[in-house]
Amino acid sequence: MDISILIPVYNSEKSLPILLSQLATFFESAPLSYEVVLVNDASTDGTKGYLEKSLDSKMPIKVLDLPCNVGQQMALFKGLSLCCGDYVITCDDDLQHLISEFPKLLKAAGEGADLVFGIYDTYKGHSFRQGGSKVVGAFFRVFYPELNGLRVSSFRLIKQSVYKQAIAKDKHGFVYLSAELIPYAEHIVNISVKQRERIFGKSGYTIKKLVSVTCKLFWYYGLKKITGGRHVKTSHDGWGGKLPNKWY
Repeated sequence: MDISILIPVYNSEKSLPILLSQLATFFESAPLSYEVVLVNDASTDGTKGYLEKSLDSKMPIKVLDLPCNVGQQMALFKGLSLCCGDYVITCDDDLQHLISEFPKLLKAAGEGADLVFGIYDTYKGHSFRQGGSKVVGAFFRVFYPELNGLRVSSFRLIKQSVYKQAIAKDKHGFVYLSAELIPYAEHIVNISVKQRERIFGKSGYTIKKLVSVTCKLFWYYGLKKITGGRHVKTSHDGWGGKLPNKWY
């Protein structure tokens, strides 16, 4: 399996048909084997029913239906355990991450990167979310100097050798996926990507949630890292895979 597309899903019955259609169209012209892993984070609309129907389609889909809402980061972490791809691409369910930007992520992987973050060239969102992103960026600059000033995002590509190590131990409580992945990556890069305007609904992130996530990020991956580390790097013999030539 070349690529796993991992998508956390919450109240997305309107956007999912469009997203899955775009993915199907992309992979029709890409010489890559793939699967789509959808993690339903206890949606309260018709998302669950739509996902059940999607399993009967010809598309290679896996669904993880969580019994309670755990948040985007933990949903992604749990979803990684279902992924079989030599590489995983994580993207959001709101259509703001453009499928047409996948080749940029894949090109970076083909050039040797094992963790790729897609960074918006221009950000379209509320000012408080931009502020939250700046605080998170400052956190990673301080506590993860191995990034060398690079930024993190939820639009990312992860090599199998990285994500298999990150999920080797079960996590409880708070998880921030980028912080879990970085210690196991050898070659991290940023690539510039475009962002689409939100089409349906509005972001579930509020100022309260952003403050809560930021505080937990500093506690679990800042202070605990200083006092004994959240991570112990282990060896992993899983094959990382090699993308076919001229796939992009």
